[in-house]
Amino acid sequence: MLSMAVMNRGERNHCDSKKPYFCKLRLMQHKLKHMKKRYFLGLAGLVLAAQVNAQSLVPINGTFYMQGDPNTLMQAHVGIHNTAPSALDVEVVRSVNNLAPNHFSYFCWGVTCYGPGTSWAPAENIMTGATDTSFLGYLNPAGNAGISSVIYCFYDVNNQQDSICLEFVYDATTTGIGELGNDGVSLSGPKPNPATTFTQISYNAGAGASDVSIVLNNMLGAKVRELKMSRTHDLILLGTQALKPGLYFYSLVVDNQVVATKKLVVAGRN
Repeated sequence: MLSMAVMNRGERNHCDSKKPYFCKLRLMQHKLKHMKKRYFLGLAGLVLAAQVNAQSLVPINGTFYMQGDPNTLMQAHVGIHNTAPSALDVEVVRSVNNLAPNHFSYFCWGVTCYGPGTSWAPAENIMTGATDTSFLGYLNPAGNAGISSVIYCFYDVNNQQDSICLEFVYDATTTGIGELGNDGVSLSGPKPNPATTFTQISYNAGAGASDVSIVLNNMLGAKVRELKMSRTHDLILLGTQALKPGLYFYSLVVDNQVVATKKLVVAGRN
């Protein structure tokens, strides 16, 4: 039966009249109006989701965790690959500059380097299927021990939703990120999550670890990928472009023992 709860007071009074046919007709029209509204709102949500998931820029062969002496200039790098069917004009913004005391950062994009006071670089044109390897992210500890984290975002100037943001960690200490966990062992959550083409994960296997790997399993427990690590602690890039959308679990395995596990959601690409 059609509910009268969706009608206003005047319409309910009309339904109290001696013309039930017209009452039912008004109810059907009112319900159809609400159904159309929900349909268009849902359609708008789908369009927005497609725009958010669109990602043509993919990081290639980057170094994301740097450890060194406080008196040493640290350098990070990453290639930005264009998977779009046409050329893109890509700008860079330093969006987060979480620096230890007396540290300062600067970066290069294209043929120009930008000092600590500049957080934006104009666009470089990247042809379809090409990789721009000009980005360099520097940190100068200036003799001061500490850990700094800097996030750079790369985006298409004609579609700023088509972007990627990457974190770079500069460790100017003697202990490294090994002190993050109570027992020296840690595994971070993925960034971003959900992921479309990549996510970043930091880990620490603790002192004395000899065999370290990151193992990725699907929701049924089947092994999908195993990455052998050459360092006991690092910030790595995990490519997800070839994975089917769904829920995954990744584990830090140290000397054949699973010591930590986290969830990762892989979203579909449009």
